Amino acid sequence: MGEAVMARKCHISPHVTINTLPDEVLLIIFAFCRVVTLKCQDELFLEYPWPGPWPLIWHELAEVCQRWRYVMFSSPLRLDLRIYCINDTSVKLLDVWPPFPIEVFPDRPHRYDLGEYIVTALEHRDRICQVHIGVPHSQPEFERFTTIMQGPFPALTSLDIWSESEPQDEGAPVDGTLLRQLPDTFLVGSAPHLQSLTLTGVPFPTLPQLLSSLTFKDLSDLWVQSIPELGYISPDAMATGLSALTRLTTLSIGFQEFHLDRITRYPPPFTRLILPALTTFYFRGVNEYLEALLAQIDAPQLETFSITFFSEPILDIRELVYHSQTLWSFSRANVTISEHYADIRLGLLKGTVKYPLDLKIHGEGERPDWHASSLAQVLSRSLSLLSGITELAIAIHSPYKLQEHLEVFMDNAEWLDLFRPFTAVRTLRLTGDQSFLVSPLRWLTGERVTEVLPALQDIYFYKDYESKLGAKYMQPCMELFIAARRHSGHPVRVHPLELPSYRSRSPAALRIRRLNHGSST
Repeated sequence: MGEAVMARKCHISPHVTINTLPDEVLLIIFAFCRVVTLKCQDELFLEYPWPGPWPLIWHELAEVCQRWRYVMFSSPLRLDLRIYCINDTSVKLLDVWPPFPIEVFPDRPHRYDLGEYIVTALEHRDRICQVHIGVPHSQPEFERFTTIMQGPFPALTSLDIWSESEPQDEGAPVDGTLLRQLPDTFLVGSAPHLQSLTLTGVPFPTLPQLLSSLTFKDLSDLWVQSIPELGYISPDAMATGLSALTRLTTLSIGFQEFHLDRITRYPPPFTRLILPALTTFYFRGVNEYLEALLAQIDAPQLETFSITFFSEPILDIRELVYHSQTLWSFSRANVTISEHYADIRLGLLKGTVKYPLDLKIHGEGERPDWHASSLAQVLSRSLSLLSGITELAIAIHSPYKLQEHLEVFMDNAEWLDLFRPFTAVRTLRLTGDQSFLVSPLRWLTGERVTEVLPALQDIYFYKDYESKLGAKYMQPCMELFIAARRHSGHPVRVHPLELPSYRSRSPAALRIRRLNHGSST
């Protein structure tokens, strides 16, 4: 009775059910379910590791009633209906559901053998649209795998294969420790509509010949990651292979380890090959390889350039942006120093890409001041590129086991070298172990007061005065720096950011506020 009264007040018939909705509205609802489940896939990854929630959702929706099943199956492209083969049970659905596209996944991560359900699924060659598979370790299964992948697979748009030098499962055979090198004939002519190719840890030294054969005219994403020594590809061969990929938008090249003696240096070519559609480039390796590769290619539409070096590069990072017409006029920088690496991201105050250039340097040792010194040397070679940076954020993360010895290498004036290239910075934000950066500021007195960060106007940092190191370093050093800048006619405003458990009216915080207002009382 109550529901009927409520329905009349809302001008809704109490007899209206979901069955009265037209097919088009149901399609919109089903499409919304797909969007929501795919959007939440990252949060649900632990619950649905292979391959995600949507295939389970549409199966359940199709089993509600005959009409829902009819509506869904009448618009399979609109709802992107696919059959995900992840185990023996899912393969049985291939003969039950309509001939939707098929995606093949292993039933668990780090699987390096061909399950029968994988072989059965791959027999439906004209329906296979995506394949995610580990290269088999055993020689018989590896040969079976390469034979099956000869195709043809006319609907295949995405191929993701990976390999590891050591087996992940206990009790694996001895020969499972060997990497299997893909043959020259792998994928030749078998996937003419491939759009995404990912090779992780897979030795495939003849990949450039495959790419340059015009086999993959539609390829837009190429990820060649964790290249092992067995699968080394020279910069010249890589450039030759990329020359045919006119629709390539994303490129990732990364090595597991590197030996510089593998690089043969040649004079740069008279003309560079153009990658007209490339917008994103990821690289992980050594400086010499990247220089040799960049000497042969240009990417005028490049928007994101992310680089990870194994060691300190001898490189002017200005050379990186010269390969693009869009990576110019950086206005902000984000620096992170940790126990394993130093990282700088250069970005724009406006634009669709927040940080177009990302440079990370891995180094030996765990002391963050060593990594900061390596980064400072790289930045010192690129002063003109940093001349427009007005906002600088620096985060220092020291390893926990060094916390008790921070004082030994905290009071190091070389930390100031990290600031020197940023002559136009007006806003500085500090996070993490801020004492590293604040402590050396006390050396900037007298004529040296504007030696670094001459344009600085504001400093934002988290208050750490309650800790032992904060009371010994942060408070007195910050007070000395503020007073010196004020007396020199270049005042700096300090903005201590509140921590949840911090007492906002502590004596130390009050002293900082008084210094900001030019009073020492």
